[in-house]
Amino acid sequence: MQHARIGLLLSLTTVMLHAAPQQTAPNAENYVVRSDVNMIVVHATVQDRQGAFVSGLTKDAFTISQDGVKQQIGVFSSDDVPLAVGLVIDNSGSMGNRWPDVFTGALSFI
Repeated sequence: MQHARIGLLLSLTTVMLHAAPQQTAPNAENYVVRSDVNMIVVHATVQDRQGAFVSGLTKDAFTISQDGVKQQIGVFSSDDVPLAVGLVIDNSGSMGNRWPDVFTGALSFI
């Protein structure tokens, strides 16, 4: 297995060396990068007027336009995304008489 990896690496290195432009001092003005984009990923989160998250929408609920031209939605996925949240609670002496409110607020947040 190790020999196969080394052989593949040597082959790729050889191909890359032969494909590279034969210049001793590369000049950035001589290189052009072109690319075709077949798909653009758009992430969206939807909230109602009260700020509550809306789920269960289908692709028919969305319209994508580019320069005023409606684009076709090729792939649509409605997934929940993982979320990490940290909650910092002040445990100093000045909060001693407010602990019941802090505790209630933390539980409500969770």
